[in-house]
Amino acid sequence: MIYTLNLLFDHVYHINFKRHKDLWTTFYRSQEFYESPVFMNRAFYLCEHQNWYSSKHGQFSYSNDYHAFNVDGNHIAQALTCAPDWCKYDEQMLDVMSQIPEFFDPLKNFYLIGTSDENNENNSFLLHELAHGLYFSNEDYRNEINCLIMSEIPKDVRYNIWNYLKESGYNEERIWDEFQAYITTGFENDEKEKLIKPYEIALIKTFKKYVKDIII
Repeated sequence: MIYTLNLLFDHVYHINFKRHKDLWTTFYRSQEFYESPVFMNRAFYLCEHQNWYSSKHGQFSYSNDYHAFNVDGNHIAQALTCAPDWCKYDEQMLDVMSQIPEFFDPLKNFYLIGTSDENNENNSFLLHELAHGLYFSNEDYRNEINCLIMSEIPKDVRYNIWNYLKESGYNEERIWDEFQAYITTGFENDEKEKLIKPYEIALIKTFKKYVKDIII
């Protein structure tokens, strides 16, 4: 694998792979352990997840569906520890973890965001993952953006977007995090982008305020 690993800010690390295949296989188990509506916080065989995903999407299109990744260190450690079918994908993640000091300190947590050269045009996916990193690591940002979601966005629009994200496959515990990341960095779905556009100005302004000093 060819990749770079850098500390962006406040225990938030960014790993960028040359190949997208190395990216998604490295994050695969940990990401699903972190946010899957079915496999979150439980041990699972990768073939079990692949069968479920294929039945839901008609084929195993995971590598094409996920362009970038985000997960905290505690969930990575738990996913690797309880893996019943340890494989080379897990070895890849363990290799990355060996370079992050916080991984070996049970009293510290960190956040890892992942992108690839093959799938990160104009840093669009990195900005989305950066929003996740901020939401995880910066309490001021998290509180401010949550307040803006409730004050700036009408209830019916919030409900529409929330249901869209749930149907997209996110666990309910992660939806507000995804909500803020998509609003501040843009939806891939044109219909949802058009729906949220009249209400996004204050949220985008807040996001830019917090990321202006981060070098990416």
